This record gives sequence, structure tokens and C-alpha cells, in this order.
Amino acid sequence: MGKLSPEEVVSDPRRSIITRALGPEPDVEVETFTYPAKDGDVYLLCSDGLTGMLPEERMAEILRSRSSLQQAAQALVDDANARGGKDNITVLLFKLADEVKEGADVESDTLSGAEGLAPAEAPDAAAGDTVVLSREEAEAERTKAATATATAAATTIRPARPEPQPPPPRRPEPPARPRRRRPKIVLAVILSVVVVIAAAVGLYEASRQFYFVGTDKSGLITLYRGVPYELPLGLKLYSTQYESTVPALSLPTRQRKAVLNNRLRGRGDAVDLVRSLERQQQG
Repeated sequence: MGKLSPEEVVSDPRRSIITRALGPEPDVEVETFTYPAKDGDVYLLCSDGLTGMLPEERMAEILRSRSSLQQAAQALVDDANARGGKDNITVLLFKLADEVKEGADVESDTLSGAEGLAPAEAPDAAAGDTVVLSREEAEAERTKAATATATAAATTIRPARPEPQPPPPRRPEPPARPRRRRPKIVLAVILSVVVVIAAAVGLYEASRQFYFVGTDKSGLITLYRGVPYELPLGLKLYSTQYESTVPALSLPTRQRKAVLNNRLRGRGDAVDLVRSLERQQQG
């Protein structure tokens, strides 16, 4: 179709998709092509296990360098396996000939100048007799045999259609359930949410009555308002009121433990504690 270049076809993920096969469909539309041919032409039929491993130039080189069809076919398979052999490999080689000389040896047929493959036998020949057919007659006989084989294969593997089964008897419908009163459920949910929100707001407002002394991220003594707890989703129940210049590590160990014990205090007591620590540092 011209949508991909030969280089893109090598790596395209759709290169091995099977679009037509015998069996899945009742009928298969077969594409046929006509090419001019002459005596001595060699044809290579193969699976993508070969074309996926060898470029066309390499396949042509192997065909030219071997003396017989059998040797060439085996060399193609061996070379593809040597390059990785990632898929099954099927290779079929045949050579066209106008006629076959009497007594020709098919197995010793060469790729350059040999007389060709074994002759096709006429369907009305007597037992033991061999009739030499022309190339056109031989091709017609091969086409007829291939068509009969394909038709038999398609008939053999066509899945049998199961006979239609009667529909199962209908089950009696269960009695209708009484409808639930959704308005009451929705109202109950709304009331529950309101209660939870009111409780959270009340807890937060109550926590604002307390103060405690702690440290900030820098390790300085800090005055906080609220209670030293965090709710899910990162909701803090305290806020920063004042940051001093007193490092917590500058206090003696016993005093530091007494100051940083998250004890809840009134505003006056908490402010006096922080100021006394600052005076202690200045002194």
C-alpha cells in the first residue's frame, strides 16, 4: 500500500499479523498475481522465520552459491538459525523448465543450467508410464490439485455449527421489594456530617485555649497555640505564636526535657517560660 518503507517493515510490530487463514471464515478471498516466467527461473516460498532473519541480498547470495536446490534450501535454514532462529523456518524451492529430458535426475538438479524438476504425470497415464507435459499443462495440473486440496482442507477444518437450543424456561420473578425511603437516609447522612463537623470545630476552638512550648524545624524554642496533635490529611491542631532565638540544644539536658514535654499551659505561663529562657541565654 506504500505506507511503510522496506526499512520500516523490518521493525514494524504489525509485520507478522495474519490477515487471512483457512478455518476462521467460511470463505477465503485469495489474491492471485501473474508474473512473466522463463525456463530456469527459481522460486523461493518461505515463512517469516526466514525473511525475519535474512535480508533479500543474503538469500540471493546463498541461492547463487549452491549447486542444487536441496543444498540451497538447507543453507538458507542453517544461516537463519545461525543468526538467532527466532521463529519456525519453512523453505520451499522449485525451478521452472519447459520440459524434462528422459532419465533426468531430479535430486542432482543444479541452480544454473539444469533441466528442471520431475515431470508431472498425466491423470490418464497407465501404471508405470510417465508422460511429459508442457510447462502450461504442468502448471494447470498443479493449480487444480492445489485448489482441490485447499477446498478439502477448508471443508475439513470448518467448525460445525451447533444446533439452536430451545430457550430455558423463564424463572418466576421475585416479589417486588418495598422501596426504601431515600429521603430519610439522605437526611440521616447529612445530620451525621453536620455533627462530625460541629464536633471538629468545637475541638479546634477548645484547643485554642491552650499553649505549649516546643521547637521549630531549626531547633529553636517556639511558642505554639493549641494542642500538639495532627489530624488526618495534615490538619494541625496548633499554630505558631512566637519563635525565640534560643537553640534547644543550648539548654541543659534536664531543663530541656522539662521544657519540651508538650505540657499544656495557659498563655501567661507559656510566655513567661519562653522569656525566662531568652534572659538565661543573654545572661
